[in-house]
Amino acid sequence: MMFQNKKVLFGILIVAVAFFNFSTCSASTHKIPKVINGKIYFLDGKTMIEIVERDIFHIFAGQNRLVYISEQTRENHVGEYKISFFDFTGKEIAQSVIYPEFNFVFAETAQMVLAGNVSMMADKSYLYDLDGNLLNTLTSGLGTKDIGITGDEKYFWFASNDLRPLRPGEELMLSGWSTTPYNHIMVFDTAKGEFAGSFSGDGANISFTVGGREYSITTSRPDMPG
Repeated sequence: MMFQNKKVLFGILIVAVAFFNFSTCSASTHKIPKVINGKIYFLDGKTMIEIVERDIFHIFAGQNRLVYISEQTRENHVGEYKISFFDFTGKEIAQSVIYPEFNFVFAETAQMVLAGNVSMMADKSYLYDLDGNLLNTLTSGLGTKDIGITGDEKYFWFASNDLRPLRPGEELMLSGWSTTPYNHIMVFDTAKGEFAGSFSGDGANISFTVGGREYSITTSRPDMPG
């Protein structure tokens, strides 16, 4: 009986040690760069980035990646963005420079970075993986004013202003116009890498169904294009 108890105790000890080792390993593999007093400190103990006003960054904790985006102004006052991809030791993996004006979406589950062009001067948006590789150049066909992603990260969305004919009894927005603005939404499938459909709405809150599921998004109210 005593021998059996010793075997049980030994078995419990083995399990406890294994659990401790697993917990320690898990904790070490989830160490991420620290942000202290406006500075990012990488795990090598040497590399540091001072966060400049208007710059943005995102830490992909489970993928050993940090994306830092610095905004600059060119001589002609056109915006410019430098996107840098780092691992947690501070090694820069890739860098890309884009312009003129962008919003950004960091997709944790899809493991992508979307740079959405929100300038009337151009309509090209860029989709990157976490190694900085350009996966796709996206054009919505209209001047994009806003971008986002659904809660399950299955779809990026692009919002643009467009015009439609007035409905019977609808009031004119501007005198002499026979059309009125609405929100035009393009939806991009993150898994298939292609546009999955387009939708429209007259307000800031828009619902649409794609892939058999209904989604709701919020953007700005429709306005005259341009």
